[in-house]
Amino acid sequence: ALRLTALLSWFWRLRGLHGEQVPAARALVAAVGDVPPPGLEEEYVLCALGALSGDGADPAAEEALHARVDAVLDSLDGPLRLPYVLVLWSVVAGPRPEANARALRLAGTDPWAGALLDMGLGLQARFAGRPGQAEEALTRALAGFRATGDRWGMANCLEPLAMYAHARGDDDGALALLAEGLVHVRE
Repeated sequence: ALRLTALLSWFWRLRGLHGEQVPAARALVAAVGDVPPPGLEEEYVLCALGALSGDGADPAAEEALHARVDAVLDSLDGPLRLPYVLVLWSVVAGPRPEANARALRLAGTDPWAGALLDMGLGLQARFAGRPGQAEEALTRALAGFRATGDRWGMANCLEPLAMYAHARGDDDGALALLAEGLVHVRE
C-alpha cells in the first residue's frame, strides 16, 4: 500500500486530486506507525505528505507528523529513488531554506532531480525578493528540464522567467516564453 500511494502521489498532485488521498493516507500512516518499514522510507514520506494535505483539523498531530517526516528525510543518505519527494515536501511544508543542504544531498546527480531542486531554489529566491538569484536558478532548471524532456518542469520555469523578461522591458521575449509554456501545458 505504501508503494502504490507513493507512486500515485505525484499523479494526484499533477492532476489536482491530492485532496482525495487524505483519508486513505492518514489511515495508512496510522497503520504503519511512527517508523517506516526498512527500504520504504521514501514511500512512507510520500504517504505522510498525503496525510498532511488535509484540512488541518488536528494541528498537534500534523506537527508530530511533520517532525517524523523531517527525521526520516534526515536519516536518508540519498540520492532519492523518488525525487519528487522534494517537491511534495516543499508544497506541504512551505519554503524552508534551512533544509536546502539536505535537499542537495538527497537530489544526488540525477538530472531531473537537479532541475527540480534548481526550480525549488529559484522559487524560494523569487518569493524572498531575490530576483537575480531566482532567474539564475530558474534558467538552470529550465535547461535541466529541457534536457530531460519534462514539460511540466519547463512550463513551471517559463512563467516566472517570462515575468523577469517583462520586468526588464523585454516584452517580446516574455511573450515567447509564455507561448512556449502554453505549448507544454497543452501537450
